[in-house]
Amino acid sequence: MAVLDPRLLPLLETLAGAGADWFAFEVVDGVRRGREPLEPEELLRTAREKVRSRQPPDRQSADIPVLAEPILGDDQIVWAANYVAARLDGVLADLDEGCAMIEAVAENSGYKFRQDDPAVSEIIPTIPVKITLIGQEGHPVDRSSIAAAQEGVVSLRDALARWSIEARGKTML
Repeated sequence: MAVLDPRLLPLLETLAGAGADWFAFEVVDGVRRGREPLEPEELLRTAREKVRSRQPPDRQSADIPVLAEPILGDDQIVWAANYVAARLDGVLADLDEGCAMIEAVAENSGYKFRQDDPAVSEIIPTIPVKITLIGQEGHPVDRSSIAAAQEGVVSLRDALARWSIEARGKTML
């Protein structure tokens, strides 16, 4: 288990300050856990086949290392910056896909959405979808806000790259 590099503190404080303390904990856990080994593709393929054929799984192969490779020094900074951007990309892609699925269900329901404006009599074939999380009622999410967030991740990725270069230029305490 690696010791957390103090140069990560500005990133962790920024995440926590933005109300994403859970995300800061994920970063800390990931760094402390290290790079976990991937299972060989052959083993994964065999496991998939067993699941599909409803056969009991085999015990884990002894030739797979179980210890994670520690993430140390500058690698912690690079790993954390990449993790934050990749995690946000993944969450936004999942959210976008979820909206698309809800829209597809709504479109297939036979219901047609009519504009709220009485002057507009046109029926819109798609139903606008907004997702609201419990506790976040004042901030519904729709496809346009997801697209804006995805564009924002591009800027965030640039900012994380600059932070990573700057942080690695500093010496460890």
